[in-house]
Amino acid sequence: MRAHMIRTVIFDFGGVVADFDNSLFISRLSKKSPLSLEAIEREIYGKKLDVLFEKGLISSRAFYYEVKKRCYLKMDYESFKKAYINIFTPVNGMLSIIRSLKKKGYRVQLLSNTNYLHFYNVIRHYPAVKLMDAVSLSFRVGAMKPSRRIYMDAVKKAKCRVEECLYVDDIKSLVEAAEEIGMKGIVFKNPKRLKQGLKSFGIVV
Repeated sequence: MRAHMIRTVIFDFGGVVADFDNSLFISRLSKKSPLSLEAIEREIYGKKLDVLFEKGLISSRAFYYEVKKRCYLKMDYESFKKAYINIFTPVNGMLSIIRSLKKKGYRVQLLSNTNYLHFYNVIRHYPAVKLMDAVSLSFRVGAMKPSRRIYMDAVKKAKCRVEECLYVDDIKSLVEAAEEIGMKGIVFKNPKRLKQGLKSFGIVV
């Protein structure tokens, strides 16, 4: 494939630009809750409270108050926010790849299932994210991957044809959802494998 076939490379955040560990958040809450780790996780993630937050259907404060109520939490909002947002670590090598793509004239974008607290307190401050030409965020769009709606939001912002977009995600089914609407896709394993994947599309970084 020739390089000119891809004009925009769209990245997932969690698991690609940065790793994350929700168990850190659950562990911090458990110190202020009578519930077990498993029960706290079930109340937040098993009952899809996090989905409401990531779709932008509830505010940050509403998310906090709901978790507080469900988990009998004895923690103020600022402490809760700190516990919630400090779960990310950058993936070494990704910043240089994104920077190289920019220098070579490719448009780079972010497409992420995320929420207000994570984006405004952590994600937007990442150097790799600051390089992005556009972002498509579930809490703003009101839809989460694998919904067609959020992928099309990214395509619209890409300013090119859908087949000229390349999507990178660590979850295979979410890459497949992008491919179903006409994007190209790479399942992310690590930066070295990503470089190999990009090369298969004629992109050398």
